[in-house]
Amino acid sequence: MHWIQIKKNEQDEWNNKLKSTNASFFQYPYYASAYKYFLFTSTVYLKLLNDFKEETGFCCIMKVQVLFLKIGLVIRGPVFFNNCNDFQSALSLLKQYARKHKYLFLRINPTEQVVEKVIACDKEFEAKDYFPVYRGSQLHDLLVYKRPEEQLLISFRNDCRHKIRFQEDLNYQYKMVSTKRELKEVYHLFETLGTKKNFSYRPFKSYKKIFFEGTKHGLCSIYTAHLNNEIICAAFIVKDGNSFTYLSGALMLNGIKAKFSPANNLHYLIIKDCFYKEQKDKYNLSYSSPASGVYMFKTSFKPVEEKRPEFYTYVVNKKFSDFILSLQQRSIGNSRKKIRKLIRLFQH
Repeated sequence: MHWIQIKKNEQDEWNNKLKSTNASFFQYPYYASAYKYFLFTSTVYLKLLNDFKEETGFCCIMKVQVLFLKIGLVIRGPVFFNNCNDFQSALSLLKQYARKHKYLFLRINPTEQVVEKVIACDKEFEAKDYFPVYRGSQLHDLLVYKRPEEQLLISFRNDCRHKIRFQEDLNYQYKMVSTKRELKEVYHLFETLGTKKNFSYRPFKSYKKIFFEGTKHGLCSIYTAHLNNEIICAAFIVKDGNSFTYLSGALMLNGIKAKFSPANNLHYLIIKDCFYKEQKDKYNLSYSSPASGVYMFKTSFKPVEEKRPEFYTYVVNKKFSDFILSLQQRSIGNSRKKIRKLIRLFQH
């Protein structure tokens, strides 16, 4: 058994291979390839081969490197196939890869609890996040699970159902994005809201990469709501073999009363596509804390809040790893803001 780096000309085909697994979209090349538009960041893809040279696993590593300082982040991975049951050996070989390629540390938050149990029992992994300024995924999901279509609408909270009904009073046009021009229109909506709310979205080139790489494999969609030819609401959706995930979105009512907002109905349409058109099992609204402005909106669909596995770090170079962690701990909030500002320099 050994991990080998996937050649560049083989990376794209893994978008289809992973559909038959329980891999999170975070591990798919169509999504992860867009990390290259983040400062100092690139992506490494590995496949796990057994002694018979059969593929038994996959691992996407988000590599952050400044000069000789190199760290690896495995977000909701690695992925193991049904023909792999020796997780302990596979993870030991992944640690070996990190040492060989001189990573300071390798941080993992697995997608499966069975893999987390193996990592938690490994004394070389610390139950500690050495790179808190970038987590990539929260430790919770907000999941709406598939149910018979006639039971879907009534499963939502009353206020959600009311808004779905009230939006009919206005002549909204619901569409799906297919061109770069339409994508730019959506991004302009993101930027406008971001400026108003003092929030930074990811670079445009990152969204563009995810969208066009993803749509090629049926793994990304953007839904919009327009009124009088003006975009009011948008939802950027990424997909994997089992689910849709609400990655980014924006709503600008521009004087429209909140009761007539198209946002609830837009997500209702997305959820129906997820369950009954593409036959996925769950729709992930993406976790937001109760203190956030969108928490009430997301919970109006009555999703199930599920805890995800923790962060674990395999430290190769303790001295530099502690140094990097201490820099972040001085002010995580300010560090995140500075990183976002630097990223925005590369967005056009």
